[in-house]
Amino acid sequence: MHRNTPIVAMLLIVVALAGACSAPPAAAPPPASSGQPEIAVNTNPNPPNSQAETELMIDVKDASGQPLTGATVNLLADMMGHSMGLMQGQATEQGNGRYAAFVPLSMAGDWKVTVEVRDGQNTLLLRQDVILPVQ
Repeated sequence: MHRNTPIVAMLLIVVALAGACSAPPAAAPPPASSGQPEIAVNTNPNPPNSQAETELMIDVKDASGQPLTGATVNLLADMMGHSMGLMQGQATEQGNGRYAAFVPLSMAGDWKVTVEVRDGQNTLLLRQDVILPVQ
């Protein structure tokens, strides 16, 4: 019985090494599209300027790429690294999926604007941060 012990031990080592060298499991496929809308943010003036009130224009498209109308678009803005106090507001619908609001970005530097898009039942469809470098 003791004569087989080294063979059994060697066999266990070979099995352990073979398991460690096997290929990793295949990666899971990426999740399907969540169906949430997309936004594009533009400013007037472009680039934003601390000497003038900035108009934010938010174009909202649904998951199929069509303009999203009838939504509520809320904005939260604050200067990064030097808080000027959180500013909150709501963009007004301009038509064809465009929403606009004037925001006083009163100091040069990077500003973080959080855009929230909600449907008619006040369900959050999208929350996205946009960084605006203000001159």
